[in-house]
Amino acid sequence: MIPAPTAPAADRGVPAPLSAGRGFTLLEVLVAMAIFAVVAALAYSSYAGIMTAINYTRTETGVYSQVAVALQRIREDLLSAMVLDPADPEGLRGREFFQGESTIDDDPLRTEVHFRTMARLGLDDGKQIRESGMVRYHVARNGTTGLGSLIRRDQGAAGAGNSGAVDGVLCDGLQEARFRFFDDEGEGYRSWPPPNLAEDEKTGVPAAVEVTLLFAAERPDGEPMIFRSAVALPPATYP
Repeated sequence: MIPAPTAPAADRGVPAPLSAGRGFTLLEVLVAMAIFAVVAALAYSSYAGIMTAINYTRTETGVYSQVAVALQRIREDLLSAMVLDPADPEGLRGREFFQGESTIDDDPLRTEVHFRTMARLGLDDGKQIRESGMVRYHVARNGTTGLGSLIRRDQGAAGAGNSGAVDGVLCDGLQEARFRFFDDEGEGYRSWPPPNLAEDEKTGVPAAVEVTLLFAAERPDGEPMIFRSAVALPPATYP
């Protein structure tokens, strides 16, 4: 008796075994590439965001460090500000009284303040002492970037002029540096002494000084980094 022929596996609903040489279809390759592209895009986006945050944190930390040093130095000098005896004509000729002008000709980086202070450190018989001296704050503009650096110049002992002057950079990357001077009535001025003072009153110091520093580095929200500090000056004394 001859057996009946058996139907092929495919006809019986049984999947045929894969051959060893079968590859991926074009559709499978396209789907895999699409999935990989989405995953890669998500990974790169996360990486870019993390690097941006790291770079901003580094920049912000550097700016905060500079500002802390600059404002502390300015504060110490202002709290020790002194005036010359108005009866001393030599001192007045030397213009060693408190003078300042901010945003000259509306230029945000043209700012200059100089005054006599007791915060200057000197040496006496090898010992560090505080002595009277002239300091000058001004902004130097970088010709390449257009940004400014706040400079503190120690002009040496009072009456010494610019001999032995030493410059120190307190902070850089500035878009604006502004000083505002206040009288006893709380009136603010861009310059000191203000023009409404009598000639014999122009040797005094302001009642308070406000310092504003605006940096080019921006916050994540696009706003500039602005720092502001005010110092109330004690009544100035004669050296």
